[in-house]
Amino acid sequence: MSTIKSKPDAKENAQRTFEKVYRILEKALEEKRFMEAKEHARGLPFKPEIEIFPHRLPSAETVAKFLRKMQKLMGITQITMQGPRVYYETKIDVAGKIIPLKIQVSKFWIEAAEIDEVDKIKDVCNETFPYGFSTKIGRFSKRKETAEDRVGKRPPVIRMDFLGGEE
Repeated sequence: MSTIKSKPDAKENAQRTFEKVYRILEKALEEKRFMEAKEHARGLPFKPEIEIFPHRLPSAETVAKFLRKMQKLMGITQITMQGPRVYYETKIDVAGKIIPLKIQVSKFWIEAAEIDEVDKIKDVCNETFPYGFSTKIGRFSKRKETAEDRVGKRPPVIRMDFLGGEE
């Protein structure tokens, strides 16, 4: 006996088409929000930070590659990496410095001197994270010490001032 598969195939095709269109529209909306945030950040009194959130957890080699590329950009004053603590230690080499990674890096907060550096940062992210990433503009790191910092209950963070930027 032969079974007719025309209706389920049509439904599956419609579902796949809908998912593709939805992803395209979602990406366009994210890009629009990002551009609006970029324009809003131009008039703010503090240095803007760009949050880079890769869609997959990057390996230590990918983190090192990303940091080396970011170091070449002149407008970057500080990079903060954040993620969950791991029970092993990996070391990466960036600019001749051996940096111990005691976390699985899940996001980067990049402080830029000017908001115009955002496009260069996104280009580096496109090269380094081919599987995709999300970006936001704002202020993500703390400006001053909090009670949690004094008690020691804050998430593990590694800070790197490549260019000797102002604190």
